[in-house]
Amino acid sequence: MSNSMFPVLKVDKNNSYLYYPQINISVFRNKVYSGDFGEYSNVCDYLMIHEEIIEKNVECKKEVSTPDPYFVLIEENKIQVKIADSFNEISQEKFRELLVNELVGLGKYDGMIHKNVIGDNWKILTNAAIGNMFSNNNYYYDVDGNHCQIRYENVRKTVIAQIAGLYIFKEEILQYNSNKTMCEKVLQVLFENNAINEFKTKALLVILHNVDDIFAQQAINYILSRKESKEISLLGIEILKKGLEKGWNDETLVSFAKYADSSMFNLIYKANPALINDVEQIIKIDFDLLTESHKQLVKKFKEDKQKKIETIQKIYGEVIASAIREKMKALKKDDDTKRATKLINDLMAHAQKDIEDMSMLQIDNLLQKATELQNLKKKLKNKLDTL
Repeated sequence: MSNSMFPVLKVDKNNSYLYYPQINISVFRNKVYSGDFGEYSNVCDYLMIHEEIIEKNVECKKEVSTPDPYFVLIEENKIQVKIADSFNEISQEKFRELLVNELVGLGKYDGMIHKNVIGDNWKILTNAAIGNMFSNNNYYYDVDGNHCQIRYENVRKTVIAQIAGLYIFKEEILQYNSNKTMCEKVLQVLFENNAINEFKTKALLVILHNVDDIFAQQAINYILSRKESKEISLLGIEILKKGLEKGWNDETLVSFAKYADSSMFNLIYKANPALINDVEQIIKIDFDLLTESHKQLVKKFKEDKQKKIETIQKIYGEVIASAIREKMKALKKDDDTKRATKLINDLMAHAQKDIEDMSMLQIDNLLQKATELQNLKKKLKNKLDTL
């Protein structure tokens, strides 16, 4: 009762409803009605009011016109928008008109926009998703026109489709293992973008293991001509060992020689004899493979080495025969006796066992010690003669 004269019924806030003018539906008490609910001639029946109405004030209509996210069900020839607990069908034209999705970055995309949507895991395409696709230049489009982003661990394929004016996308992660075609395409893109040296070596090795040897050779040549890499060199050595002897550039072979064991020197030498000039490496190569100048170099090297070995062994024999080690015990310990003892021990450790297998640098060092000991022996003998 608004006053004591006569009854007035008012639809107040407790009975308010929402009206969606774009699709001409209303929601009252979580139920959807077609059209404007407040304009229904029998609205009082829905409100369960059976008394005679003298005055009716409908003031609680709330029009919904601002953009908001809604659940949309898109089927082959049908689009439905979920409002409250009800799916409400709208036309494709009206859906396009109401759709708010400004894709400012889509102009960069040169791939296929599919019309047939198959499978699940589709999402609404956003500017953030497009920005993620073009975060760097290391991408390509596959044979179906899909965007493929090259990453260290894998390739991320993005499929874009359009349905009823709505752009959607889904992603698929492609692994490098056992995917030769993709790995070769990835290498091609990295070459074109001058990005191969920026790629992590561990990831690059996975890719190179999954391409043909001739393709891997091109990449290894490119990398080793620009930077040093033990891991890449060892992979190249394995490919060389499998029989790919031609096509290696000089910088690559030099790097191979640095990390290869002696069993590989023959193959490296056959690829380019001019690259191996270290006589310590040349002597490990089969003599029959050597050029004439290298054969002469090896002969002279072995002769010089043998002469030095003989000199060391001769001095060692003289020291042992002189029994200077025992005799100098009669002397007071000083720097000369301590040094002589150490030198004798060094000679004993090598002169009779592994001297033949020592490098020339090691032999030169041992010869220097033998010569020093020979001179000390004379000095100690003079000290003994004065006792």
